[in-house]
Amino acid sequence: MISFLALLVSAMPAQRPITIQTVLHDAVLVPGQSAVVKAGDTLVLETLRFYLGNLVCLHRGQAVWQDTAYHLYDLADQVSPQAFWLIPGSVQFDHLEFSLGVDSLTNVGAPWAAT
Repeated sequence: MISFLALLVSAMPAQRPITIQTVLHDAVLVPGQSAVVKAGDTLVLETLRFYLGNLVCLHRGQAVWQDTAYHLYDLADQVSPQAFWLIPGSVQFDHLEFSLGVDSLTNVGAPWAAT
């Protein structure tokens, strides 16, 4: 299973960027490079695209900040993580929620996509 790791980085006191990295068994996935799935099995991803959006920051179960915009994540563009959201530094939160979605037009060329 591929997990998505949200990293908080305090680059500026006025805002906190949220970056996303795709990770498999503690290794960051890189397009075209093999990753060990289990002993003897490897996985090579050429294309991985999906949308991230509707970020909600919660504090003690209550929504305190929200961004309803959606952003395209493309593994090929993730040589260095980029900020998907900039959360104001004044927002106090202890939990993040977001939506993840894919569509066949975004993933054209994938084996399951209609051509």
